[in-house]
Formats: sequence, structure tokens, C-alpha cells
Amino acid sequence: MIDPVPTSPAPSPAPAATADPALASDPTLLRTYLALNLDLDNLANHTTLPLDTLLAWAETPAIAAAAAAWLRHRKLALESALAEARLLILPALTRLATSAESPLERRRAATLIMRTDRPPRANGGLSGEAAPASAPRTSSPPPPPPTPP
Repeated sequence: MIDPVPTSPAPSPAPAATADPALASDPTLLRTYLALNLDLDNLANHTTLPLDTLLAWAETPAIAAAAAAWLRHRKLALESALAEARLLILPALTRLATSAESPLERRRAATLIMRTDRPPRANGGLSGEAAPASAPRTSSPPPPPPTPP
């Protein structure tokens, strides 16, 4: 039997800073945090508060809920702007698909028109999550040319 490898105990985490109750009631701090796109480093630079205090403040239920609501509404605004942009570009793409001299440009415009009908990807680019990896493309050699009879 093999003896298990002895392990040292995990180091205990440093005690977390506690949120100052006065900060929780400061609406200016929350407005600044939202205006800075939830960037705590930037917020620390705009205030005299240390980063660990701001982190504890941002983790309080009220501030975390406000940040989550802000992110939801921001995502809705982005989706709405994207839908509006798609609607605005469709007439121009349709003209290009029907009147361009180059067959390549007509095909490109038609392809873009077809893509505007698809819903956006599930992650939308706002959550910070990477898009799902697609299967690797394998290229097969082209078929041989037909032989004359």
C-alpha cells in the first residue's frame, strides 16, 4: 500500500473587509460606480476609499442587486440597439444585393441579409463568457477533375 502524500493545511484567507454602513447609504457612490461601468479600480481612483473596502461594499446585497439590475437593463438596451441597427441596414443591403454590378458584392449582401434573420448568439457578448467553441473544420481534398470519356 502506498502512503498518501502528506499535505500542508491550506492557508486561511485574509479576513475580508467589512462594508462601512455609511457607504451603503451613499447614493453618490452607487451612481459613480454605475457610471464607471462597475469598475472598482476606477472607483477607488475617484474616491479616497481603499479597494478592499469598496469590494466589501460592492458585495453587500443592496449594491449587488443594483449592479445586477443595471447589467440586465444594459443588456436589454444593447439588444434593442442591435435590432434597430439591423432594421436600418436592411434596405441598403437589399439595394446592394439587387443592383450591384459585381456578383461577389451581390452574394455578400445577400449573405448579410440572411444573417440578419438569425437571432443573436446566446451569450450576446455582455456576460463575459466566451462563445461556445465550434467544431474544428476539416478540409478534404477537392475531388479529382472528371476524366473525358
